[in-house]
Amino acid sequence: MIDLFLKDFKGKDIFIDSNIFLYNLMGVPEFVETIEEFLNKVENGEVRGIVSVIVLNEIWYKLIIAEVSKIKKIQPSQVPNFLKTRRNIIKKLKKVDEGLNKIIKLGVGIEGVEKEDFEKARKLSKKFDLLTNDSLIVACMKRLKIRDIATNDVDFERVKGIKVWKP
Repeated sequence: MIDLFLKDFKGKDIFIDSNIFLYNLMGVPEFVETIEEFLNKVENGEVRGIVSVIVLNEIWYKLIIAEVSKIKKIQPSQVPNFLKTRRNIIKKLKKVDEGLNKIIKLGVGIEGVEKEDFEKARKLSKKFDLLTNDSLIVACMKRLKIRDIATNDVDFERVKGIKVWKP
C-alpha cells in the first residue's frame, strides 16, 4: 500500500480520527506543522472535516487522562481509579474544555452514531479485525459515503475502500 499524506490531500470531505486532534492539542513535534496546516484548511472551509461523537468521546477521555496525570503526577494508567475515589477534580480541569472548544470552533461536522451503524460495525469488526471504536468510525463513514480518513492508525489500512491519510 502506498502511503498518503495529509499535506497532499486535495479532496473535499474527510473523516478525522481522534489521534489527529490529540497530536495537535498535545503538541507532538513530528506532526504539529502538518496537522496545523490541515486543520487550517478545515477551519477555512477548503476541506470539510467530519467527526463522530465516538471520536469526540475518545478525545475527551484522553484529555482528561492527560491533564489529571500531569497535575497529580501519576501514571495515565492510574487516572481512572484515582478519579473514582476523588471528587471535584474533573470540574477543575481547564485544558480539557480548551481542547474540545478548539475542535468545535474549527467547524467540523459532528455526526451521531445510529442503530444501523452499530449493527454494521459489529460485522466490520469481524471482517477487518477492528476494535469497537474503529469499526464504529468505519460504519459511520460508510453511511456518510466518506472514503477518506485523516489518521495515524494503521488498522484502517485493512479496510477496503478507505484511503488513509497520515500526518
